[in-house]
Amino acid sequence: MVLVMNRGSTGWPGNRHVEASGEFRSALEHQRDRDLAIRQKPGIIFYPAVWLIITLSILGYQPADFLDYQPTEAKMSWLLGIGALISLTSLYRWYCTRRFATCLQNGQHAPLWLLIHALILNASSWGVFLVLALLPTPLSDHYSLIFTGTLALAAGGASSLSIKSTLVYWLMFSLLGPAIVVSFSGYSLQPTPLGLVLLIFAGGMSWVSNLPRREYEKAVISNLKLSQQANYLTELTTLDGLTGVKNRRFFDQLLSSEIRRANRLDYPLALLMIDIDHFKRINDEFGHLVGDSCLINTARTLQNHIQRSSDVVARYGGEEFAVILPGVETDDAIALAETLREEVESTITWNLTQPIRVTISIGGVSLHPVKATQPQDYLAMADKALYEAKKQGRNCTFWSASDGQISRVPGIES
Repeated sequence: MVLVMNRGSTGWPGNRHVEASGEFRSALEHQRDRDLAIRQKPGIIFYPAVWLIITLSILGYQPADFLDYQPTEAKMSWLLGIGALISLTSLYRWYCTRRFATCLQNGQHAPLWLLIHALILNASSWGVFLVLALLPTPLSDHYSLIFTGTLALAAGGASSLSIKSTLVYWLMFSLLGPAIVVSFSGYSLQPTPLGLVLLIFAGGMSWVSNLPRREYEKAVISNLKLSQQANYLTELTTLDGLTGVKNRRFFDQLLSSEIRRANRLDYPLALLMIDIDHFKRINDEFGHLVGDSCLINTARTLQNHIQRSSDVVARYGGEEFAVILPGVETDDAIALAETLREEVESTITWNLTQPIRVTISIGGVSLHPVKATQPQDYLAMADKALYEAKKQGRNCTFWSASDGQISRVPGIES
């Protein structure tokens, strides 16, 4: 009931989130940034790799003639110079990409300019390579080979960066822009229409990249919706349907894991067992709907007054609740137990115009678990203290010590 009120009346909580496009947009952008950091790395390697292949081809290198290989000095100078530029910008781009990925891993803001300006520098260095092939330099005889390599890099880059249109536009501008300008300026040794071909190619690659980007966004959003719905279904299996706090199944699993963790890390673990006093009388006198309201209000009061996200309130069964408090020493756990008891006592449940007050009895224990400690050991000690609290008049807190002694929390009168 409380769960339905919290989730809305649509019958499926995912419907509310599907309409929250802003929430999905933020998650989409985060996933896009993570994928961009991954997708960029292979492309960065291709720049010096393609330069090496083209260089070896231009210099006429053949594996069988390795010992007799004599490169042309003029061409080698130009090729080594442009190769050094491409390699340096590739290394810098790799560094920026690593910084971008590190920011994402640390949960920090990852500025997109890290990727953009490094991409511009890296792609522009190759753009200079193509420009040198169009101008009267020793590389002009091999413009067709360099031209082909450039188109290959542009097509591959547009494909890998298609999930972010901004990067595709900057890639085309930096990689092909200088050659387009030179082609139309009249200084190029190649026909002017070559610039038009490059311009059309750049526009076509930018337009074609829209389709994989849209498909990528649809796929990511679909995965986000499925993940959200799966989380909701998982949540349903761990919540009590009436009160909205954790259920008995979740409590049993959590208590076992918390005991193991407390033993491993050597910190205390406290457990409170809570029972609503005279609950059967409330049901008999006012009816089960009022009894349900008392359960809901009690659970809400307990949940609202636990102090940390690691503290867990669960409905143990019927009118019984349990609270797991990792890392809480005895004095702090007792103080919290008394706070919960007093807050529940001050909470009013209305039956039409008649106020109904409920009280709770609490039995608690706080120990440093050892390897042999089992969940039933905790439950037995807390339950024994709870039994004593009910036996001694209810609306009080009793505590189990590590030596098995049970004592009433001092200064509290029932």
